[in-house]
This record gives sequence, C-alpha cells and structure tokens, in this order.
Amino acid sequence: MVKEYDEDAVIIGEVWEDASTKVSYGQKRRYLSGDQLDSVMNYPLQKGIIDFFNGSIIGTHLSQIVEELWRNYPETVFNGLMNILGTHDTPRILTVFEEEADDKKAQQKLFAAIVIWALMPGIPCIYYGDEIGMKGDRDPFNRGCFVPEKGNREIYLHYKKLMAFRKKLQETEALEQLKFQPGNSGTNIYSFHRKGRTCRLVVCVCREGEEYLPVEPAPGERIEDFFISGDVTLVDFNTFRLKGCSGVAVLLSPTSSI
Repeated sequence: MVKEYDEDAVIIGEVWEDASTKVSYGQKRRYLSGDQLDSVMNYPLQKGIIDFFNGSIIGTHLSQIVEELWRNYPETVFNGLMNILGTHDTPRILTVFEEEADDKKAQQKLFAAIVIWALMPGIPCIYYGDEIGMKGDRDPFNRGCFVPEKGNREIYLHYKKLMAFRKKLQETEALEQLKFQPGNSGTNIYSFHRKGRTCRLVVCVCREGEEYLPVEPAPGERIEDFFISGDVTLVDFNTFRLKGCSGVAVLLSPTSSI
C-alpha cells in the first residue's frame, strides 16, 4: 500500500536481529526479498557499540557483527539502515554507558560511540533528547519530556560538530557512493573505511589504553580534513595516537582537488 501511494517512499522495518536470517513463529522471514522492506532498524549495531564500549566484547567481535550485516544485506539495504543508539524501547544511551562508568567517562564513551554511529553506512537517527544528554532507564523512564534548557551543551555541540563533518563528506561525494571496507580492529580498537571515486574515509575508535592509527595516503592523495573525539594526537604526518574513549575520522582526497 505504501508503494502504491508513492513508489519512492521507503519502508524501514522494526527488526531487532539480522533481518536476512530472522526466524519467528517457526518460519524464516522474507523481509528483504524485495516485496516487504527496503531496510530495517540497525539494532545489531546498537548492541555491538554498547557491548564494545562497556567491555562485553572486543573490537574484532564488533567488526564481525558489522561485517556479517554487510555480507548478508543487499547493498541498498545496508546503505539504508536506520542506525540508532537509543529508541523508545531501550534505555537512554548515556544511562547505559553510566552503568559501567562515572558521568565523565560515560560522556567520553558517548562521544566516541557516535563517531561510529554517524559515519557508518546508513541513516544516523537520533532519539529525541540524546543529543542534549537526556537520561532514563527502561520504559517509561526513557520517554521523559524534552526540556532543552536543561540539556548538556557540551554533548549538543559535539553532535553538531560531528554532523557538520558528515555534511562536509556528503558535499565531497554522495555518502551512498562511499563503499564500506573493514579496517584493522583489535581488542580495544575498532576501525572501518569507506572509499569512493573522489575521496576516502578512515574511521577508528579506541575504548581504553593507547592505540595508533597509521593513515598512509596513496600516491596523489593527501589528508584533507579530520574529526577528533577525545584524547587524540597526531604523532607524525600520518599517524594518530588514540587513548581511551577516543575516536578519529580522517578524510583523504586527491591532491589535485585541493
């Protein structure tokens, strides 16, 4: 009925698992067969990010979660995923991070987490109030009234700056043209790349300790811009040092375009 009304309308389904392998009521679902859903809510990514920063899984496990979706979903579905860190059915993301940390570290976790959320293929969707640091446990406490004057301005500005960086990427090359590529992940580090015709994006986050991200420009390529979250330093021309609860996104472009 939606497509009869508008053939360009998009149907995003509420599926909490991998929608390509989901079995319910004894039957394998056909959500992605071409006549049901265009894409789904990305709950596996939400859970993976939370588990990684709260210490339940390591970076290579988070990479496996993302790569499984990447392999299982058609490209249009993967690029149209509704990427979330909170919904009306889950506790507030800041509250979840506070379960394993004090207020300051929980905020640092949030800042690093949204680097993945904002730059992963898909549609980054904000549950109202998360961008001003609203807190709340399970329903109904996660559905409080939106009171902007009580919001956390530091969190708000971090979201705003990160989304401005994402907008710049979109102006460089359409984001749906930037193909996903797994990066080098480890115990405390998660990384992925996106590559297009005119630019390349390298994203990396570190949950604890100290990690190094070498970014080697290809011939005729240079680092054009980068976004930093947390304690990140440039130790030489092409290597970033990340400490706990930090993240960096590096945009590389051909030198001829600068």
